[in-house]
Amino acid sequence: MRKKAIHAGILACVFVVAIIIFSYAVNRNHVDMTADIGNASLPQVSFTHDSYTFNTLAGYTNEMEMATMRDQITPVMDGKISMQVSILMNAVNVAGNAICVFGLGMGVAGVALPSLVGRAMAAGLILWRASNPANLVHVKAAQCLRLHRGMALRILNIGIPSAFENSLFQLGRVLVVSIIAVFGTAQISANAVANNLDSIGCIPGQAIGLGLITVAGQCIGAQDQKAAISYTKKLVGLTYLVDGALNLAVILGMPLLLGLYNISAETHQLAWLLVLIHCACGIVLWPVSFVLPNALRAANDVRFTMMVS
Repeated sequence: MRKKAIHAGILACVFVVAIIIFSYAVNRNHVDMTADIGNASLPQVSFTHDSYTFNTLAGYTNEMEMATMRDQITPVMDGKISMQVSILMNAVNVAGNAICVFGLGMGVAGVALPSLVGRAMAAGLILWRASNPANLVHVKAAQCLRLHRGMALRILNIGIPSAFENSLFQLGRVLVVSIIAVFGTAQISANAVANNLDSIGCIPGQAIGLGLITVAGQCIGAQDQKAAISYTKKLVGLTYLVDGALNLAVILGMPLLLGLYNISAETHQLAWLLVLIHCACGIVLWPVSFVLPNALRAANDVRFTMMVS
């Protein structure tokens, strides 16, 4: 019995020594590749269409606030459709004005009717295009009849202050027009001509302002306030540059532009003065008055812009 115990002890020692030698031989040139597991990362989901990646959505540890995420999703409809519909609408408006005013002699009604027809046609075309099932994202008629209370309240929370602000601005324009209406024909005509010409200098700023809503909204939705501030400064600065150049071009081209209108000398002089005042002030004031507020709206500060307005 004693011999068996000795033999078992010897075998155990040999086994342990063999394991040590084998482990040393195997791990002699082995580099330790172990590492601690890092913190879990949040996923990112995006859509790809025609080799173009869009609508990248980052994961969030807390519940998302839809009011700040609304501009994270960009439209996937054809970006050219709005331009094409706008061109068609204006073509119908111009052709209708020519036919109704000069051909049918309808007067003021001949100006209003083609505008109504053109806008109604544009609205119908956009709705038809948006409901096309071939689109990646499209509208279904059945969905339009159902009220999603939570989403409706979020939309109204943003839309009502914006609508009220716009109403105040339009009310101011109505008051100004009502004051001008008591003046003579020369003053009324000069104001109409000036409104057409000075709006040219605002076109780039209007386009940049629309783009700023999407850019700033996406940055806010991604919780990247520094990027939102940076892009806002760049786009406002770009508006100053482009609008300034275009307003100067309008001022320098005033003799040519006013020559397109068959107006009296008094109306010509008044229109020149009005356009000069608007363009000169627009170079300094227009970007911060109309472009910068779009960044605040994209950041859900609609009440602040409403109170300022």
